[in-house]
Amino acid sequence: MSESIFVPPSTTRYLKLYACFIRYCFVRELGFRFNFIARSVTGVGWLLLLVFYFDLIFGKTNSIGDWNREEYYFLMGTWFVLYGLVETLFLANCTRFSELVRTGQLDFLLTKPIDAQFLASLERIDWAELPSVLFGLGLTVYATYAGDLPITPSRAVGFLLLIGCGVAILYSFMISLASISVWIVRTQSLHELWFYIVQFGRYPSEIYGEGGLGIGIRFVMLYLIPVMLAINVPARFAVKVIDPWMVAYMVFIACLLLFASRRFFYFSLDRYRSASS
Repeated sequence: MSESIFVPPSTTRYLKLYACFIRYCFVRELGFRFNFIARSVTGVGWLLLLVFYFDLIFGKTNSIGDWNREEYYFLMGTWFVLYGLVETLFLANCTRFSELVRTGQLDFLLTKPIDAQFLASLERIDWAELPSVLFGLGLTVYATYAGDLPITPSRAVGFLLLIGCGVAILYSFMISLASISVWIVRTQSLHELWFYIVQFGRYPSEIYGEGGLGIGIRFVMLYLIPVMLAINVPARFAVKVIDPWMVAYMVFIACLLLFASRRFFYFSLDRYRSASS
């Protein structure tokens, strides 16, 4: 491809373009207000049901793994924030990519004088998912004050930085799944599988035990498909004690996956056969 995968684009130009995407998508959502409200309320309602479900569980026990009620709510809030951000910023784009390949509209995307990955993965913002992010933030704030959790300013800053790393990890997997559509075209089943895999990440890694199938799941979710790493490490850093090497490992994995997913995206585009060819 003509666009270098190593040289970053002009930051100012791309920030202005992304601001246009944000404004356009927001105006489009306002054109269908009832649909926007219905989707937002449904999303937040589902999260409320999850909180209610675990509140019932904590009525029978004092902890899940080594997480007490408020600490676990902080972990849940972290998952809501992370997954909500990914759905708001990337999901609609990545699921749409296979349709661009199938219909040949990817040809038009590639002719635009802009980084192809930027346009393919950031053009659409799903504002209806943003309330889920705000709900997650609210749950972490509630858990912090209700449980008097030891969150210092330095921990709060580190937590936000690790949230960014978590978003990078999840985004890298999503854009890689989208890239596969160059070969298999329809990737809906892969995205559904991805949704179910991510569900493992919202639980503490300790619940999977120290042997048998549980330890296998934990190993896969922490090191091979590190969705549990993306969610557990930021929450544990904020409210509990965590080994520094796990933090360093998460930062390393986030950078590695961003680089690898970008290489794979352009590798797939090099093998794309346009509708006109």
